[in-house]
Amino acid sequence: AKENEVKFKGKNAALVVLDPKTGQILAMVGSRDYFDKEIDGNFNVVLAHRQPGSAFKPFVYATAFNKGYTDKTVVFDAKTEFSARCSPEGEPLYPKAECYSPGNYDERFRGPVTFREALAQSINVPAVKVLYLSGIGDSLETAKDMGLTTLTDVDRYGLTLVLGGGEVELLELTSAYGVFANAGLKNHYTGILKVTDAKGSVVEEFEEKSAVGLDPNIARTISSILSDNAARAPLFGERSALFFEGREVAVKTGTTNDYHDAWVVGYTPSFVAGAWAGNNDNSPMEKKVAGQIVAPLWHEFMEYALSKIPNETFPAPAPTENENLLPPVLRGIVEKDNDGRVHDTLYWVDKDSPRGGRPLNPDSDPQFSHWEYGVSRWLAGSGGIISSGGVVIGETPIKIEDTSSPEPLVKNFPEGSQPFSKSISFLVSGGGGDRVYVYLNGALVSSLSEAPFYISFNLRDFPKIVREQNVARVVRVSHDNSQQSTEIPLVVDLTK
Repeated sequence: AKENEVKFKGKNAALVVLDPKTGQILAMVGSRDYFDKEIDGNFNVVLAHRQPGSAFKPFVYATAFNKGYTDKTVVFDAKTEFSARCSPEGEPLYPKAECYSPGNYDERFRGPVTFREALAQSINVPAVKVLYLSGIGDSLETAKDMGLTTLTDVDRYGLTLVLGGGEVELLELTSAYGVFANAGLKNHYTGILKVTDAKGSVVEEFEEKSAVGLDPNIARTISSILSDNAARAPLFGERSALFFEGREVAVKTGTTNDYHDAWVVGYTPSFVAGAWAGNNDNSPMEKKVAGQIVAPLWHEFMEYALSKIPNETFPAPAPTENENLLPPVLRGIVEKDNDGRVHDTLYWVDKDSPRGGRPLNPDSDPQFSHWEYGVSRWLAGSGGIISSGGVVIGETPIKIEDTSSPEPLVKNFPEGSQPFSKSISFLVSGGGGDRVYVYLNGALVSSLSEAPFYISFNLRDFPKIVREQNVARVVRVSHDNSQQSTEIPLVVDLTK
């Protein structure tokens, strides 16, 4: 903790260790130094309400597994706007609308990843998508069932919940991870084994009272992912502070966006240890992740604890029943539709019943166009050619009816500002039931399924398809699937 103060401006730290088989508290350090007033030492941070960052993600993935998703399920890690009050391009559609497009710690977008890869590497964008698929209310119920009692107001939380948007206690969070460690059985934490009166009579005595906190196979799946060093290595490295030679340890880190809190919670079948670093007065630390701030402290304790117990492994999860009958996206397959187009998860499955197949009308989902646009933009940046409603890999030509509009499709187009160098914004006429697509040199760069059709896209997001002389085509598809379109020549100079 003293080293953290020098390196990261994090003056304090806390640690709690539990036996997941009984719930008994084995160790608790609530602050660096109880008598140090300069660091507010006389405060037990173990019981404080703090945002857990990505340490909350396992509860969301567990909820998804309970709904029928698998650890092989594919979702796209691509820049995505999640607010329904903003366009897929991230432009507010209403006054004072707040957009939400989270990034990843390493500022990379990986394209298609499995749930296992996304959780093991703590990738943010897939996690937000998994929360949407799981449902905020159901995810909070999972957390409650596992022992988190402070996340009580479902209306307070949005999709930021999966990145730590609610406050928890380190003690309760560590205890809840104990449910994963104990293959789904929950034992409420306790620090008292026996209370006697002055005569030696027993007033209260500890009794084991286990209850089911999570489906056992889901708990085993989470432990399998969090202990998968190979799946974690692309982000953390093969021999990070989360790795222990020859030992199987499940672990998850968490860092809040404002760097007020850094967490690590890890476990074996025999004990679970949660550590926190930060400042008791809630002032921010240096902008570093938990792996750099608190993981070394946690690792040192774990090395000592592991040296005191025999080697042990987690029971493996059972194979997915009838896996060959599942939709390909649940089996780790990036599928193409009949026209060779690639889509995100919402296109392929009913989000609330994923094993039942595709939804009747994915376009009715408020997130659908946003996710599809993210996929299109990612593939366009990777050299993909995009057609209406998805992506065509290779040089397959797009198919758009060559029709003209009886009324001006495009309004407020900034013709006088050419050549363009950054963003382009304009309005497309249309109403309820219409859909609007904008193509640049045959590649989809913007789409909306709800009026008003305010279009905005950044040319620099599409380096593979932008030329000096370009042709933009705006297509409006009516509810009866009839099309109206217009072409706009664009001069672009990205050097400006």
